[in-house]
Amino acid sequence: MYKEGVNLMKLKYKIFITVVSMGLIVLFLGLVTFFHFDSLSVTKSELLKNEENVKYISETIENDLMDLVRLTETISSTDEIKDALVLSNDYYNSLSINDRETIITDLNDTWMSIDDENDPFIKERTDNNVALFLKAQEEKYPNLYGEIFLTNKYGVMISSTSKLTTLAHSQKYWWQGSFNNGEGIVYIDDRGYDNSVDGYVLGVVVPIYDDSDNIIGILKSNYNIAYIFENSVSKFHDLVNNGEYFIVRTKGLIVNGENIEPLSEEVSPILLNYLDERSTISQVININNEDQFVSIAPISITYDSDEIEFGGSSESIDHSEGNLGEGWSALFIIDKDIALNGLKAEFQSIMIVSLGFILLIGIGSLMVGELLSKPFKLLNEYIKDVGKGNLTKKDFKITNDEIGNLTQSFNNMLDNLNKTLISNKILEHERNLARMYLDVAGVMLLVLNTKGEITLINKKGCEILNASEEKLIGKNWFENFIPEDIRKDLKKRFEESFKTKSGFSTYYENRIIDALGNEKILSWHNIVLYDINNEIIGILSSGEDITEAIKAKEDLIKVGYEDVLTGLKNRRFYEEYLSSIDKQENYPLTIIMADINGLKLINDAFGHLFGDKALIEIANLLKEESFSDSIVARIGGDEFAIVSKNKTREEVLTIMNEIRIKAKQINIEGVSLSISLGLSIKTDSKMTINKMFTEAEDWMYREKLNQTPSNRSMIIDTIIATLNQKDKYSEIHSIKVSKLSRHIAELMDFDDNAIAEITTAGLLHDIGKIIIPTSILNKKGSLTDEEYAEIKKHPEIGFRILNSVPSMKNIAKIVLSHHERIDGKGYPSGLKGDDIPIESKVIGVADAIEAMLNDRTYRKKLTKEECRNELIKFRGKQFCKDVVDIVLSDFDEIYDIATSLVV
Repeated sequence: MYKEGVNLMKLKYKIFITVVSMGLIVLFLGLVTFFHFDSLSVTKSELLKNEENVKYISETIENDLMDLVRLTETISSTDEIKDALVLSNDYYNSLSINDRETIITDLNDTWMSIDDENDPFIKERTDNNVALFLKAQEEKYPNLYGEIFLTNKYGVMISSTSKLTTLAHSQKYWWQGSFNNGEGIVYIDDRGYDNSVDGYVLGVVVPIYDDSDNIIGILKSNYNIAYIFENSVSKFHDLVNNGEYFIVRTKGLIVNGENIEPLSEEVSPILLNYLDERSTISQVININNEDQFVSIAPISITYDSDEIEFGGSSESIDHSEGNLGEGWSALFIIDKDIALNGLKAEFQSIMIVSLGFILLIGIGSLMVGELLSKPFKLLNEYIKDVGKGNLTKKDFKITNDEIGNLTQSFNNMLDNLNKTLISNKILEHERNLARMYLDVAGVMLLVLNTKGEITLINKKGCEILNASEEKLIGKNWFENFIPEDIRKDLKKRFEESFKTKSGFSTYYENRIIDALGNEKILSWHNIVLYDINNEIIGILSSGEDITEAIKAKEDLIKVGYEDVLTGLKNRRFYEEYLSSIDKQENYPLTIIMADINGLKLINDAFGHLFGDKALIEIANLLKEESFSDSIVARIGGDEFAIVSKNKTREEVLTIMNEIRIKAKQINIEGVSLSISLGLSIKTDSKMTINKMFTEAEDWMYREKLNQTPSNRSMIIDTIIATLNQKDKYSEIHSIKVSKLSRHIAELMDFDDNAIAEITTAGLLHDIGKIIIPTSILNKKGSLTDEEYAEIKKHPEIGFRILNSVPSMKNIAKIVLSHHERIDGKGYPSGLKGDDIPIESKVIGVADAIEAMLNDRTYRKKLTKEECRNELIKFRGKQFCKDVVDIVLSDFDEIYDIATSLVV
């Protein structure tokens, strides 16, 4: 009998277990919420503390910098320094402007040329009274100073604690910044590395005034930045050592950081925008996929101050990192996980206690579950036995709860299962057998219902359509797998097959599109399907993928008869076709031969890709202008043929004239094309095909002889114009080299013809650089080995270009050797001494002089004297001794030509 009370009692136990489980979930959510809100509180507190710290660092450094400024100003205010400046200024004031500039330049050159610090000229400025006074200031603060030096109001250094690189400083950015056009301002020079302290130096530059507030001189003190930060960042970092403190420039270079050499590392690029904002921030920032507490405070004096200018510029080997437009900021970074370590420890303690509580609940649940599971175990054993195939009912105690109801239902199901099992097994076997037959087939088997929807597809069909059976069943065949251009026709044939009950044709081929969008070609065999009432229910089709077979057939035909580059017919097709139409009914039979003028010259100058463009353009022109029934073929490298049937001579000549006109209109990157044409007409069987070919070819070559010289000259003009556009220095350089070469040749008493050739060779000596990429020609800085190897190709390319013009063959030889050296270390052939043409030696010296005396993207020009010294240094090595001697004999005129403006 069913007992409701017992059933309700057991449900209470189940509800109890559910409530306990929910309690555990709530406990877990509570822990997560606690950690979330507590971490927010700790984060806010930590960020606030870090913000105060970086502000303190910023203010400390700002005060330290101001202390350095005040210290420098104190030194500069002494009477001894001012008296020395007055004497120096009085001397230079007494000179004219030209004399003063000349004396300062000579003093500076002398100073830079002397390496011995004990030289009297040096010691005159490093051992005078002011210098000794400045050295005494250095001794008061060991390790603080690098150099201290004093200049008069003209930038001339009059006293220094050590030998400086230069004596004249009026053109230095820091001197001009401090002088401030006579207004004067303190300038802090963020110098970077300096030899004087073998480390990072910060220069403090102060103007010195007389009693009338006029600037009479500039004092600069270079301070060791490591000493400065020892009193601020380094000591403070010892107190707060969980994170990392840095002083950084606006663009990210680290000025100071623990165990970091200044300017050797950069902070993450993510922080650059924050540094550039110049405002104090303290927030969480994700750096390299890790959350970091980041606090930044700008050091205001380095950004914007009415009293002080701040900056630096890279100028020499010991002044390697400038920062014009930048400033300094204090930066503190600590990993968020490290900052939250205390909170994590607290959370772990709570988690341990919670896990213990959950463990106790689990033990209790096991005890309750054991009681509830006994009847389920008995029923489970019963079900397992049935699952093994034993369908005999067993004696099982039926209880008055849910398990009893389930057991009774299972027994009823077992009775029904025994009745149908035999018939189901037979049916399942037949289905599996049929499916196996479908899947073993090597072709697609497809069943479509009357709506065109897929109702069955085998394994091979899934492979061809690139989709699983589950994704294909139910899909409309025509909407999803038939190309749009043939969809309407195939769908119409499909629908008509059901009206006539005739079905599709026995065999046909069509294109399909698989699930991935790939187009394929299938061949089909079809049959209409009927139900037991003889009504049409769909169509069964077997399809074979013949895509590769058709493609292979097409490729074979294409390879045999088609030119790959132009898409025209090839020579094989041309010859076979010509033989096949050599019949009386096709006369007059005509051949037009076409050849591109100057293609080899175009390839040499602009490369084969350019030449391929020319071939394609001409091929397209010939196809467009030929008769619609003509055959156009490429029969050689730059030769084409047009074969026509039943065309009169007048018709063919009209076509040829149109081709000539439109060929001249083709322009590829500034190069105009032209072609030569030849014609042969066969009117009876007496004339052979070979005779036709020879006649058309002779006509074409006669036309080519008339066009080639002007065409080559035009191409060379185009090459020169293109080179001048690529290289902004090329045109001016070539004109000057030409003028220098002519002048040198005249000095050496060359005859008029030789002078003319040398002048032209000078103008064209770099024509081979047309092949060099613009990125190399205009590169700032030194070339790589690979780039220099490209540059060294230009004499040979220039030779090939010029050698194609008969009137320039001698000039081509001069251009080929203009980079050879007397010692054999030149290029391209490594010629030595007398093996190098004298004309090439002249061009080589002229080329070098022009390059030395004019600015380039990779270096500044040499002075007149430096250029003269270079010629003397490499006379008999790189340059011909005789040519150099002639140049030096008239060097003033040579210098004027090389440095003159080109109009």
